[in-house]
Order: sequence, then structure tokens, then C-alpha cells
Amino acid sequence: TEQAIFMKEGIPVKSIEHPAPDAKYSGDGGKTLNDNKGGILSLQSKTWLGFLMDTITFTIAVNKKQAVQSVLFQLLQDYNSWIFFPDKAEVYCNMDGVMQKQGEMFFAKVENKDTKLVQPFVIPFGKTVRTDLVQLRIYTCSKIPDWHAGKGQKGWLFIDELKIYDIPLTDQQVWERYKATTTAPTLLFPGNDSTLINPWPTVILDWDSTVTATSY
Repeated sequence: TEQAIFMKEGIPVKSIEHPAPDAKYSGDGGKTLNDNKGGILSLQSKTWLGFLMDTITFTIAVNKKQAVQSVLFQLLQDYNSWIFFPDKAEVYCNMDGVMQKQGEMFFAKVENKDTKLVQPFVIPFGKTVRTDLVQLRIYTCSKIPDWHAGKGQKGWLFIDELKIYDIPLTDQQVWERYKATTTAPTLLFPGNDSTLINPWPTVILDWDSTVTATSY
């Protein structure tokens, strides 16, 4: 089977600026981060942008100043390919010409040599912010843990979708944005329009075909 995650909606984005990814992992160009296509477990998929650098800043511009309450981004973890979740991620918003910090997230490195997964993360703000510019700053894995063959070296960062929302996004609301498309291969788990039984983000969609649906 092929596992994939699909996302939809979010505040319309005018542009997303970021450093150039590695030439081998440049996804589908500039639209990779906002095309509503689910990342799949293969790092060769055109749904991913791959980076090998200390800090990556993604600057998201919207068409006008509006209410923003959360940022969602999707990452790949594949220990065998030296792809790790980052050390930390921070979100900043433009407030009268000054980028002010709105939230942050820290990531643990769990020892499991077979770990390979796609996972979305949400950084909610402490309050609603009216802005036209949002920055996601990702501080990549600076030192691969000692239990890994690449210990001491930098880890790769692979990112797919990047979205902003005008709501803080509860677990159930996130799940509502990860339902299956009717044009996709048959969904084995969970069923279409199912409710969230296990706490997100442990749920991964499981398909009966290696063909990946392109949108929701």
C-alpha cells in the first residue's frame, strides 16, 4: 500500500519565498508548498522540498492584512535517509513593519531505526493577529543523535505543504482538512468522513494502490 496525507483550504496565499532547496529535491517548483497535494513516504516524490542547511525561513505573503491564528506545515521523517524533524520552529508576523514572534515548537528525536513517516504540525498563536506577512523559521536538526549512523552531522529537512489559518485549529479541525478525495484510490483507513478516533497527528491515510491522488 501507499500512504499519503491530503490537505485543503487555508487563507489564500499570494507568494511563499524561501531559500533554494537542494537541486535533487526541488519538488514541483514554486507551487510545491501550496498545491493541496499530499506528501508521500518516498523522498523522491515531487511533493517534497529537501534542504540541508542550518535555518530555513519561509515568508508567506497574503493579498491583504487579515486575521491569522495558526500555521500548518507538513514534514517527512526518514531516519535511514538522514531526514529528521527539526530542532525547533518559530512563527513571526509582520506587525506595523516589525516581525513579532507568535509561537514556537520544539521537536524530540526518538530512537527508532525504522521510523519513516509523514506528519503535519500546527503552531497556534496566543491570540488573533492581523497581518499580511507570516514567517516560519525552521531550525533544522543541527546534530544527528549518537544512536544514528550519521551521529554528529546535520540532518536533512523535507517539507511539503505550508498553510496559514484564521482559526487556531483543534485536532478535530485539522482532521477535517485531511479527508480523502473521492477521486483517489480506495481508502483503506480510515473511512471517508470518519471522525477522529485516535488523537491527531498519529493518523495516516492508507490507500489500496501506489497511485497517489492529486488533490482534495
